[in-house]
Amino acid sequence: MTEALLRHASPRTGVEHLCVHLLEAGSLTVSLYVMAPSLVAAEHVARAVTQSALAHEPVFRQALLLGCSGALVAEYYDRLLELPGHGGRTMRLPVQDTDQS
Repeated sequence: MTEALLRHASPRTGVEHLCVHLLEAGSLTVSLYVMAPSLVAAEHVARAVTQSALAHEPVFRQALLLGCSGALVAEYYDRLLELPGHGGRTMRLPVQDTDQS
């Protein structure tokens, strides 16, 4: 299924990678990681890629798109990863030599 979706994500779409998760009763959750200038633009790309795959790939013959939403990875979190010695952590490590960790 991943390969079928990737066939509809050309380099110009900004799709970096995607994941397909099989849930109960045959339903799927598809996650697309899209580089885009805005969350709205990323959602449009995700919907277009998914709809194209549903319309043209036999593996999705009976599939329906029930929803599409995005999550923004804010620039703040990217900057945390760049801080020296922090590795992106916002909390101290637990004290490992006590019962409180």
